[in-house]
Amino acid sequence: MRTLRMLFFLGLSLTVFSWATPVQSHGQLKVLSGQIVDKNNVPPQLRGMSMFWDTPGWGGDRFYNAGAVSTLANSWKVDVVRAAIGGMDLTRTQNMIDWAISSGVYIIIDNHSHNAHLNTAAVKSYFQSVSNYVKGKGYPANVIYEIYNEPLYANGSNSSNGYTTWATIKTFAEQVIPAIRANDPNNLIIVGTPQWSQDISSAQANPITQWINIAYALHFYASDDAHQGLVARMKYSHCQGLPIFITEWGTPNADGNGTINWSRVNTFMSMVESLKLSWANWSMIDKPETSAALNGGGSDSGPWSLTTSGTWVNDAIIKLGQGTTKSGISSSSVDCSIQTSSSSRSGSGSVGDAIQAENYLTAAGTAEIAGQGGSGGKFMGEISDGATLTYTFQVATAGVYNLWLSLGSLSSSNQVSYTIGAASGSIPVVSTGGMTKFVDHKTHMALEAGTFTLSLTFSGTANQVNFDALAFSVPDSLDTLAYGLNLPQGSLSRGKPATMALAWQGANLTLGNSARDPIQSVDVYSLGGTLLLRRNAPVLGTDVALYGSELPDQGIILLVVKTRSNLYSFKVPIVP
Repeated sequence: MRTLRMLFFLGLSLTVFSWATPVQSHGQLKVLSGQIVDKNNVPPQLRGMSMFWDTPGWGGDRFYNAGAVSTLANSWKVDVVRAAIGGMDLTRTQNMIDWAISSGVYIIIDNHSHNAHLNTAAVKSYFQSVSNYVKGKGYPANVIYEIYNEPLYANGSNSSNGYTTWATIKTFAEQVIPAIRANDPNNLIIVGTPQWSQDISSAQANPITQWINIAYALHFYASDDAHQGLVARMKYSHCQGLPIFITEWGTPNADGNGTINWSRVNTFMSMVESLKLSWANWSMIDKPETSAALNGGGSDSGPWSLTTSGTWVNDAIIKLGQGTTKSGISSSSVDCSIQTSSSSRSGSGSVGDAIQAENYLTAAGTAEIAGQGGSGGKFMGEISDGATLTYTFQVATAGVYNLWLSLGSLSSSNQVSYTIGAASGSIPVVSTGGMTKFVDHKTHMALEAGTFTLSLTFSGTANQVNFDALAFSVPDSLDTLAYGLNLPQGSLSRGKPATMALAWQGANLTLGNSARDPIQSVDVYSLGGTLLLRRNAPVLGTDVALYGSELPDQGIILLVVKTRSNLYSFKVPIVP
């Protein structure tokens, strides 16, 4: 009897003092009011590690074992492990699920593909089998399905047709999700987003609504110059009610290498902690690259010797999971009011004034971004395909004007269409070398006197353009105006008044060329601002002829002549 009492006491002691596993603490995950929450309806903020690709020969597959999962759970204190299954290996997937259940952690089954939409039937079959296995296990809350890792190009590895659009990804997801839900009605499903799972704004604008407990992947590499705008994007999408899971993030550049910028890491992770988003760090591998968590030559199952990145992430997982502080990372309440501000806009000025992009009259499909290098302290980002902005301008004198748009982009696949009065056209966006490296893009147009609404429409791939400011200028004025745009010193000086030879030869108009400043092109506008004709010089340095059959029968036309170094405008009466 004494022995039984002792055993009872020991069993009671173990029950009282054992730590609850992450799954015991948080239970079934779900999406509620635009955020991932646990069984207590609070964000669980899971923190953990992503395995490397399991592709044989790359070295990551050797860490797919029970011991490694146990070490991560018990020594690293992770809440979640991401299994980057590159070839839809069902046996390996089932093993990872079993090991995660045994260790009490969540497991993300990641279809680690860049072109899953080209193989929809196979992906659907794979997740049907995975979810059926989960069903046979009694629907453990451990399992999270990530159906598309990082969508890249529409043609797979071929960039000729551009990035895979959200419309394509959504169509893919709407075929795969029912295969999962037929077996597993509740466990969380994560859908990848365009451009390496960075373009969460497109999913936010058109989310999947037919099924419950659907979240969206965001990936970032904190030191990469091109990823710095993702801090604001993350906050904006969160404030707009998009459920986000950071299924992959790294400390260095996106290629896995480079010097770690710890200030940027702290900035990213402070926002992640403030938004209470769950995350998995890339990656559990001893490959010789900066993002790898492990030094080479260690055990398959741990304990391991850690790299600089691995040491930092391991320390963050433990300290933040315990509710203690991690140096450099701060967590604070998030103010979403700037994202939903209804404050009045002026959005207006006279020709010659600069207007900051965020000082719009109306806007759709875009958001104000603060503190990212824009003049005036803000710029318009999160720009979707079809986003619009409007402004008004007072034109005192009819004439030909330059329109300047200060834009930042890493792509040359987008354009901005404009309409103001009777004038309309489009401006191609060139790569400026950075999303917050703003460079002025210019076009010209003819405007009558009066007050006009300028409408801008952005088209192309979402989140490839940021917009900082705009201004008009007079191309044939001697004045130099300070527009407040990000222009090199002296570049706002305009061309000199023209002294070009114009001659009517019957009904045809000839523009005599100058050997010193040869004509490149001539645009013909009506006084109302409609472009009637565009003519390039047949050979640089030759005269340009405008034929009577191409010109109006009467009235006055505006000629805008572009030479090698200047831009001139003329009002020319039609000779009957």
